[in-house]
Amino acid sequence: MNLENKIEAQRKRMEQEKNKLDMLMKKAKMEQRKADNHRKIVVGANFETFLNEPRRYSEEQTRRIMQVAFATREVKNCMEQIERELARTEEKMPDTAINEEADEGENEEE
Repeated sequence: MNLENKIEAQRKRMEQEKNKLDMLMKKAKMEQRKADNHRKIVVGANFETFLNEPRRYSEEQTRRIMQVAFATREVKNCMEQIERELARTEEKMPDTAINEEADEGENEEE
């Protein structure tokens, strides 16, 4: 195989790898979007449990209710406590996402 053919073959491999990376990035974005949507649905459903007949309220009315609720000192203290707990939890957990991605890449090649 002459040098030009080797160059062309390498370009093809690079293009294939780029396409593979693009597909993985799209998949990761889609999974993140799904997780975000699920979280929003769950949070909204949790909020609705505190309302009598939640369908009666407009978006503006529910926004006003949340603004008042979140303005209270009690809620602010609660949120600060939760943030401290989350920070402690994050300190204890090493970032395993990179290791998990590497493991998945190895499994795909096998």
